[in-house]
Amino acid sequence: MAQIARDEHHENWRSLYRLPPARIAALRATPLTGAHAHWLTTLPKADLHRHLGGCLTTTDQRQVARAIWTNLDDENRRLRTRDVRELLSKQEWPWDWPQQLQGPHRAQNTAALLLHASSAQLEHNLWDVTEPRVALKGSPHGFAAYERPGELRRFRA
Repeated sequence: MAQIARDEHHENWRSLYRLPPARIAALRATPLTGAHAHWLTTLPKADLHRHLGGCLTTTDQRQVARAIWTNLDDENRRLRTRDVRELLSKQEWPWDWPQQLQGPHRAQNTAALLLHASSAQLEHNLWDVTEPRVALKGSPHGFAAYERPGELRRFRA
């Protein structure tokens, strides 16, 4: 148990590590299949932390973005569009694109990106570039391969 706690770097998983080590090892070694679908869908879900991109469809995220956008004056709209212009000009965004949204205008920059990017750009950069979502420890980007900052990713069932 101490070794798991020492080796694991994801603090939000601490409750899971209260299970007996043999059970944790068994869970890690069990690949999920269609046979697990009923169990997964009936499993109680804790909603302690949620990103908008994880619970809203792209359409719904764009609706939130529109609400933010309509509350900006023309000058702020111009500035926020300028802030994301480079991303909008490319089909594939650099890996660190979410950091480009950071700062005091993150919500407005995110709104500009959601409203002005094409559906194809959003689908590709928020979802496709991090497929498949398995073996994250083997990915050069680690957990970041799953959780794209800004969490603009479309929810897929």
